[in-house]
Amino acid sequence: MYFLDADLEPLDKFGDFDVSEPAFSPDGAMVVFSRGEGVVSDTTGSEFMSVFVVDTDGTGERRLSREMYDLSPAWSPNGQRVAFIRRSQGTRGVVVVDLASGAAETVAAGVEWRQVIWRSDDEVVVTDWGSGGGMDPDLVAVTVSTGETRKVGTAPSAGTVWNAERTKVASRRYGDPADVVVLDVVTGEIAAVPGSASRSAEPFVWTPDGDLLFSQNVRGPNVNVAHSPGGTGAPTVVSRGFPETGSRPIAANPACGGLD
Repeated sequence: MYFLDADLEPLDKFGDFDVSEPAFSPDGAMVVFSRGEGVVSDTTGSEFMSVFVVDTDGTGERRLSREMYDLSPAWSPNGQRVAFIRRSQGTRGVVVVDLASGAAETVAAGVEWRQVIWRSDDEVVVTDWGSGGGMDPDLVAVTVSTGETRKVGTAPSAGTVWNAERTKVASRRYGDPADVVVLDVVTGEIAAVPGSASRSAEPFVWTPDGDLLFSQNVRGPNVNVAHSPGGTGAPTVVSRGFPETGSRPIAANPACGGLD
């Protein structure tokens, strides 16, 4: 994992290990991520994935889970809790950890829940790939205090990336070529991002000021990172030559501004 500057140039390498789905805390001071540790489950044969938090200067690493298959960690808006998806015995549950006490609670579970984000300090949204039966996952809201669930929308295909206000979802829409589309959760409208159609179109991350970064590729093993103002404006290429797999912008620090 690397920290990048506003021009998407590497600043610092963070550790000598592979991490999954890093996310900055609301104040930009910490990062949460999941990491495999080479321990394989006797039951599933899969490597356990644990969730950690660490300061952005690389100090103060703290484990939030152990010997489970935990993915997709996300911060609550107040920065006091972390939610993640735990795969266990045929289900995928939402686990919420209180950072102050370390207490963990499974608040709800489904069969094919694969991603979780917070919309408020008492509500998370998961992508549910088991209810729709197709390529487009449902978006299911979960009330943390009660475990109550309700459908709030359907994401247009794969790779869902939420904006900071949790009002828009960007996704990869399969086709030849593929493109990036944005769902307005409030109105239900879906619109293609201008100029996003390419062989490897994929949304990466929304910037803190509401712009969208996504990949463009016409040919070759690398992709360009393009910037679309508001997810609706014509894109400009802001970085070239990222490897198509295994290396991409994935989290934006909310304490920093957008791209110039």
